[in-house]
Amino acid sequence: MPVVYEFGPFQFDTARFGLLRNGEAVPVSPKAKDVLRVLLERSGQVVEKEDLMNLVWPDTAVEDANLTQTIFMLRKALDASRDHPSYIATVARRGYRFLPEVRALAPSTAADRPTPLESVAVLPFATLGMPPDEEYLGLGLADALITRLSNIANLQVRPTSTIRQSATLPPNIVAIGRLLRVDALVEGTIQHLAERIRVTVQLVDVRSGTPVWAERFEERFNDLFAVQDAMTQRIAASLVPRLTRADAVRLANRSTTNPAAHREYLKGRYHWNKRTGDGVRRSLDHFRTAIAIDPAYALAYLGIADCYVVLGHYGWWMPRQAASAARAAALRALELDETLATAHATLGTIYTAPDCDWDGAARAFRRAIELAPNDAKTRNWYANHLACLGRLDEAVSQATRAVDLDPLNLTWNMGIGHMLYLARRFEEAIEQERRTLDMDDRFAQAYWILGLCSEQIGRPADAVEALRRAADLSGGNPLLTGLFARACALAGHAREARAALATLLADNRSRYVAADAVGLTYAGLGDIDEAFDWLDVAAEHGCYSLTFLQVSPVFDPLRGHARFARLVRTLHLT
Repeated sequence: MPVVYEFGPFQFDTARFGLLRNGEAVPVSPKAKDVLRVLLERSGQVVEKEDLMNLVWPDTAVEDANLTQTIFMLRKALDASRDHPSYIATVARRGYRFLPEVRALAPSTAADRPTPLESVAVLPFATLGMPPDEEYLGLGLADALITRLSNIANLQVRPTSTIRQSATLPPNIVAIGRLLRVDALVEGTIQHLAERIRVTVQLVDVRSGTPVWAERFEERFNDLFAVQDAMTQRIAASLVPRLTRADAVRLANRSTTNPAAHREYLKGRYHWNKRTGDGVRRSLDHFRTAIAIDPAYALAYLGIADCYVVLGHYGWWMPRQAASAARAAALRALELDETLATAHATLGTIYTAPDCDWDGAARAFRRAIELAPNDAKTRNWYANHLACLGRLDEAVSQATRAVDLDPLNLTWNMGIGHMLYLARRFEEAIEQERRTLDMDDRFAQAYWILGLCSEQIGRPADAVEALRRAADLSGGNPLLTGLFARACALAGHAREARAALATLLADNRSRYVAADAVGLTYAGLGDIDEAFDWLDVAAEHGCYSLTFLQVSPVFDPLRGHARFARLVRTLHLT
């Protein structure tokens, strides 16, 4: 039964396996804590060396030196020594005795016992003295912990997409935790020392501002798994003392047992999280290398699927080709592990666009939410699916849920505004995008929705300026450039609109340019036949924006035309 032992300024919680001094966590190795627990359980008694070694190292052949070194480190943590045994006395040729008076409290009666910790964020680990080619380890280790902890059904874990922004957040980790709206925060450092890796980590209760525990882990560099396993189990035990059997099985699951494949996967996620064209392409190479090393690596296949989804949706790749590659990779990931919730969500967004398989998408999203109800990306993608079908109130609700789960994510915050725009709640959408820009005034997609809303409320000059900003910040994204050109045309700036259109057409001769961008520009200029010619091509390519054909205000000027009805039938949106 869990017990909290109190002695002097110290408190040792056997449930959380943490040692505190005046409320501050004391870093102690797991074996030192095991020794301390035995000594506390037999406080005042002589604990024979043989008994102590059998209890702490069961079924393992160890030498007396292991115990001597562990006692030395424990005394050091307690600010004691052999010469001044204020805590642990050596009994010659026998063993050890714990000296101070010890009080044993039930966890429920321990002073200031907090309520359960139900949500956690894992900050990127600070890399100490590492070369640039190993910087991926700090974010990679955090990402791995997030992935493992997300398997606990009743625990909310903030995704890496939010945590990446922590570099711009306050230096006080408690303040960061409160901004992220979590009960607990994990942070630490990672070092590569010769052939070994050292990780120092602490779990902080954000509500009280005090550490729950702190610890240092050290293993061979090639055995990063051992560090991840130990930290995952310790964090889980602190947050959810009674795991269900299903949670425990999922928590212990490794998608690979090959260290080299795992490192390639971590590098892949590191570059994917940059969300740039070059970054995504580099991540593809790492995920493919991981699969070459371990062909049964489910998470690496999911990484490939996510890469192709981003390439298709952001206009860096022909959408239907990207979706085909993403679909194949996601299905392979699910063959290897059907419980990968985000793989189901990835299929859901592919079935939405470009497949227009609405029933298949609904089934995939339902399964994803069943497996991981607290996954923000799934909620955001599901909101887009619902909006395509005209279920706009539900779409707003799902987009809001994504932000509740991941409050600092710029894309999810922008997504609420997008759903409000589609629901024709333009003033609310403008307020939402302004709040998003308060978080980062260089976020292109927020200007995109701001510009579209300004068009609808009769502010053409504001629309032009916002969409110009969106196109510039995106590095000339074709769809945003096209919407800027359309805004210029609607504002009466035909020359500027045609100049932007000429840029798109010139680019189309040397690289892929989303056809919907060109079609919407022609629509703004009043060239309806040319607009529909390009939108027909966009439907053939599977451009994502066309799935919003029935609800998006940008298509309003085209709705009365016969070719519009044909487009609707092509996309199975009747």
